Order: sequence, then C-alpha cells, then structure tokens
Amino acid sequence: MKLLKIVKNGSKNGLFVVWELAKVMIPIITLVNFLEYLGFLENLANLLMPVMSVFSLPGEGAIVLIVGNLTSVYGAVAAMLSLDFNAVELTILSTMVAISHSALTETVIAQKTGANALLVVGTRFAMSIIAGFILGQIL
Repeated sequence: MKLLKIVKNGSKNGLFVVWELAKVMIPIITLVNFLEYLGFLENLANLLMPVMSVFSLPGEGAIVLIVGNLTSVYGAVAAMLSLDFNAVELTILSTMVAISHSALTETVIAQKTGANALLVVGTRFAMSIIAGFILGQIL
C-alpha cells in the first residue's frame, strides 16, 4: 500500500513539474523557431554579432541571454534547444544566464526586501558580462 501511495504522489508531482516546464518551454521554443523561420533571428544575430564576439559567441547567443533575462533559466534552455551551439558556447551562455536570469522578477523581489534595485540588477549584469568575457577568453 505504501509503495502505491509513493508512486501515485511521485507521478502527480512529476506531472506537475513537467506541466510547469512545458508552460515556459513550449511557447519559447515555438517563438524562437517562428522568428528563425521569418529570418528575424538571422538579422538580429548579424546585428549583435560584434557584441557577442566579445564573449566568443555567435550573434544568436544574444537571443538566449535576452530570453533568459526576461523569463527564466528554463526559457533560456528552451532558446538553446532551438538554436545550434557547441559545448563551449553552451558553457558560456549557461554561466551568463545562471548569473543574470529572471532579471525583472528577481529585481522586483530584491527591491521588496529593501535592496537597491539598480545595484542588484547592475551587479548581476556586470558579473554576467565579466564571467562571459573571462570564459570566452579561456575556453
């Protein structure tokens, strides 16, 4: 009986997690693929290539950083899945997103605790940029 309850609760919790991730990832994957189909991503990547080259990343890396900062780590992962990156590029992008993800949401939360919102978001972005630059140089 106890095993049945564990399986039931585990299945229920597992499905809940899958649903929560799907609500973020499926729309972002769809949007990124749609923008790529329209040619928008190529134009944006070409425009941002000089900036992203500082981190040894292709222009498409900006899409991942933008999505990750506006949504969450899971949104960035969805964008990464839609685009073609090698292991080094994924490492750099993942590190940068891990530092500065969910910038809007987490900055508002930090501000509600009494922290200086500009200092919080500025520090996170600065550390993300520094980490991306260092990794781009050594990897």
